[in-house]
Amino acid sequence: MIDSDVFDFVERCRKHTGTAPLLDDLLDTVKNLGFEHLILSGVPLGGQKLAPMVEPNGWPAGWFERYVEAEHAAVDGVCIYSAKTLKPFLWADVPAKWSDTEGSLRVAGEATEFGISSGCDDSSSCRQCAQQASLRKRIRRIFAPTA
Repeated sequence: MIDSDVFDFVERCRKHTGTAPLLDDLLDTVKNLGFEHLILSGVPLGGQKLAPMVEPNGWPAGWFERYVEAEHAAVDGVCIYSAKTLKPFLWADVPAKWSDTEGSLRVAGEATEFGISSGCDDSSSCRQCAQQASLRKRIRRIFAPTA
């Protein structure tokens, strides 16, 4: 069932003419895998800004604006670790040297205000991500629903 959902999505991608319909379709597909929000982006390095690197943005309303305005990417342990590893990972597995800083803890706390408390990075890290690995697109942020 899940494999066919992913392959059906890949087939539908050819018909999308813009990022908004693509994002809506992708969000519908990953909701079946247990995800509520996602964002596709590059990883900002050396003072780069996140906003120009974002492809489809499926973060909750207001969170992306706050994240960008506050330049959270510079202190977010998940974002920092994304730049340091090519391996997929669960947010809970980010090493403490990046996840336990004051800035990273502040970002994680603010994210919960928008219903974001856990997730994984890449498309093959957690069980749910592995099930959509055939998308072959680095999914930098996939948020699991708040429990």
